[in-house]
Amino acid sequence: MIVQGVRGYPTIMALSPYSSSWQEYQGDRSASAISSWATGLVGNAAFTLQREHELQSLLQQCGGSTSTSSKKSSSKGSGASWGLCLMLVSEKSTIPSLWKALSVAYRGKVAFGFVSSGSAQVLKQLGPAGDLGSDKSRVISICNGNVRTAEVYKDTLKSEPLQRHISSYAAGKKCASQVVLDTTTDLASLKVPQLKALVQAKGVECAGCFEKGEYVAALKKWLEEQESADAGSKQEL
Repeated sequence: MIVQGVRGYPTIMALSPYSSSWQEYQGDRSASAISSWATGLVGNAAFTLQREHELQSLLQQCGGSTSTSSKKSSSKGSGASWGLCLMLVSEKSTIPSLWKALSVAYRGKVAFGFVSSGSAQVLKQLGPAGDLGSDKSRVISICNGNVRTAEVYKDTLKSEPLQRHISSYAAGKKCASQVVLDTTTDLASLKVPQLKALVQAKGVECAGCFEKGEYVAALKKWLEEQESADAGSKQEL
């Protein structure tokens, strides 16, 4: 019986995230060769960041605004509905397999970046969070594209603890809680999932809201009510 094209044993086959068909391994049967082949099938949705405009392009995916010198994001990125950008700063010059795998697993929810310790322009923009110090690598979490929210991940750089950390940002609620909501906030620049999470986080009445404009209108109305209430309190004082 032939299953997935297998005609003899042992046969090594794999189904990669970007393929609808099984691929057969035909290389050397050493552990290092098989490992290298399997790693190549993982795929990658993480951006290598070497210059400031590349950082700005990534931050735009999780809600940040870009400078006039910013270039459009690569097609391999598909935004970050949770409002989270994760960056791995490392002494290494290439993206680790685990980081690639995580970037594929959370594609569309989280934007992933990789920064080599020699990328001075990017590290300068990240400020103290990007300073490795005595560390060989570190992960930085940034909400809504605002580097002022940068937090350094404190746990071990292994799959399970990293996934727990990433999951704590699920549905965008954590990043929504970090949005400074006042009359100067550019609500139109936020994505619908971020606006939804912000509505929930602030307890804004938005029953029946569906379109982006409806969420923006509800938040603006809430801001106006808050401003009027604050003005009334000052008058009483």
